[in-house]
Amino acid sequence: MIDLPLSFHWRVRKQLMYLYEIDADALIPHVPPSLELVEARPGVGLVAVELLHYHTDHFRPGYPEFYEMVVTAAVQPDLSLKMPMPRFCMHAISVISDSQEFVDGEGDLIKTPTVLVPKLRMEFTPDGASADVFDGDRPIITCRNTAGVAPYAPKELWGQYYTNTAGLQHGAWHWQGEMFEHQKRGDFGTFHPHAMWNGLDITRIRGCYRQMMAKPDLTTNVRFYHVGEVTRRRAAARAGS
Repeated sequence: MIDLPLSFHWRVRKQLMYLYEIDADALIPHVPPSLELVEARPGVGLVAVELLHYHTDHFRPGYPEFYEMVVTAAVQPDLSLKMPMPRFCMHAISVISDSQEFVDGEGDLIKTPTVLVPKLRMEFTPDGASADVFDGDRPIITCRNTAGVAPYAPKELWGQYYTNTAGLQHGAWHWQGEMFEHQKRGDFGTFHPHAMWNGLDITRIRGCYRQMMAKPDLTTNVRFYHVGEVTRRRAAARAGS
């Protein structure tokens, strides 16, 4: 369904992504000027927090489970890329993991701004719909499901991503598993000061726009397809036209 080489195939045990409304002027400094924010309404952008708990054996037999936390800004996709219609397009603001191999691999192949946080840990609720994240004993975020029961169902999503650690890089992702999503309002949790936010003013967050979560303890498949640096790709396309 996509004519690009596979960069990564991650097998996820638990995962959730909450999208929060934030004042657009607080988000703009974290996004390259060539990208356009997605706005929930005029002047209100979307910042996403994604929590992932990975299965064993990713890098070698017996490799332990590990965690990743991602903060991204929702931006407009590049519809010239030949792929299924993207559901989301995200620009990476900050990524942390407790796995050195994960940090090295993603930083090398898809140029994410990933930082090692050895004491990163996550405590998911049994239904996988809520979680608490810590750096050691220090809280980073509490994510609370506001919909009650999570009726999971099979789902397949395509999307795009941008990173900006080595020139503006672009790629696609594919998600396949069982999930639940909703937009019910309520007490969605708490943000705590931490270097993870990379200078993002978390006091400017207005509310939780959408909550998405994967059915826990199955295997959710997440695949990344790296395109390359945007300026080089566009130059090659112009040269070939």
